[in-house]
Amino acid sequence: LTCNFDKLRAIAKKHKLVLIEDSCQAHGAKFKGVNAGKLGDCAAFSFNQNKCLCTGEGGMFVTDNEAMYQAAARLWSFGESSTPMESRDYHSYALGWMYRGSDIVAAFGRAQLAKMPHYFATLQENAAVLTGKLKGIKGLILPVQPEGHLHNWYNYTNRIDAKALGWTGAPNVLRDAIMAALKAEGAGVGIWQSYILPNMTVFRAKNAYGGGCPWSCPLSQAAGEAVDYDPSHFPMAQKHCDTHFGMTMPLRAPNGPEVAALVGDAFQKVFANLNELDPEAMAAAQKK
Repeated sequence: LTCNFDKLRAIAKKHKLVLIEDSCQAHGAKFKGVNAGKLGDCAAFSFNQNKCLCTGEGGMFVTDNEAMYQAAARLWSFGESSTPMESRDYHSYALGWMYRGSDIVAAFGRAQLAKMPHYFATLQENAAVLTGKLKGIKGLILPVQPEGHLHNWYNYTNRIDAKALGWTGAPNVLRDAIMAALKAEGAGVGIWQSYILPNMTVFRAKNAYGGGCPWSCPLSQAAGEAVDYDPSHFPMAQKHCDTHFGMTMPLRAPNGPEVAALVGDAFQKVFANLNELDPEAMAAAQKK
């Protein structure tokens, strides 16, 4: 699901910022009829094995901006500037790496493109079936598709409303207990992230490149002060991290709507019998 790019473009224009899309999980998603990858100044897609369009590994940078394309091309191949139709002169014009993908991976990706419409249609159908099964379950907040957006259902992400369920303990403890029950019923659910970024060691300890970059670089300073990554400044991110769980593979081809319906049945069974769960005891058992 894309962000609201009308609002993002307005912010970028106000502050004279380049708008970079992280489209790594957005293959096929649209905003107001425009495909992800065409909404910002440039975008990056991932093609690893877990994505809606995969080549095994690798990714792609896309842009309509010639200067950005040339800069990316230099990073892509040792800082060189020759085009694909030109012979390499092995002259580095800037810092660069070796990010070139193999021909086999590219050929596999082109073949996958032909299958993408079927994959995408399957995701749409399965998500609709699952949503129909889950709609109305107390304490379960479903993913949405706002007007003007087309979801690709890369990950069907739900959230637990602990308050609606009368739970006063740690929300992640309840979430984990519900997930364990769903897995026991055969529903392949999982957590995407267990930590918000500011809670990760790289931000807390400010582990860095040589010389302290990026933490002590001039551009990392804001109004002469170091950026504060205190996790308490990000309460909504923490709330989402503690209450969310999702699924990817159950909705993907070759699984069809019958599998999505079975997953929905598992949800209905678990939420109808939440009184039989002991989240605190389950959490304690996991720590042993």
